[in-house]
Amino acid sequence: MARTLTPSNRPYNEPAIVALLKEGDQQAFEELYHRFAPTLLRKLMHLISDKQQAEDLLQDSFVSIWLNFHQFDPTKGRLFTWMARIVLNKALTHVKSAKLSPESLENLSLEELGKGTPSYYWIGLDHWIRSTLAPHQRQLIQLMYYQGYTYQEASDE
Repeated sequence: MARTLTPSNRPYNEPAIVALLKEGDQQAFEELYHRFAPTLLRKLMHLISDKQQAEDLLQDSFVSIWLNFHQFDPTKGRLFTWMARIVLNKALTHVKSAKLSPESLENLSLEELGKGTPSYYWIGLDHWIRSTLAPHQRQLIQLMYYQGYTYQEASDE
């Protein structure tokens, strides 16, 4: 497969980057890192006050993402959500192992970690969504992926 992604000048194409990552493509991993590391680091900084520790946890998280990418299943969710879960798990493990006060994490959920998740415009889906999906389909994406509705709640809307 030819390399089709570069960190700076290509729109985000999740299926393409997933295919490249499944092949072990390091350039695709660099693309993933450059695109999502800043957002994930900001989320970690809300959980871990020490910037150096947050950066270390981010690096550990990306190592886990690289080593365990074979476990990612795109039919079960978005790549960013899967990565955010790994970051959250690393943060929770850090808090437990460092015997830090877990009060700040006790009510934390994946949804809270995902607040400020890049919009579909930012990750390159905006044009595709507007040009190919019907209004009701766009509304479902907004409700489920960006407002956290369950399937049933989105269906009821």
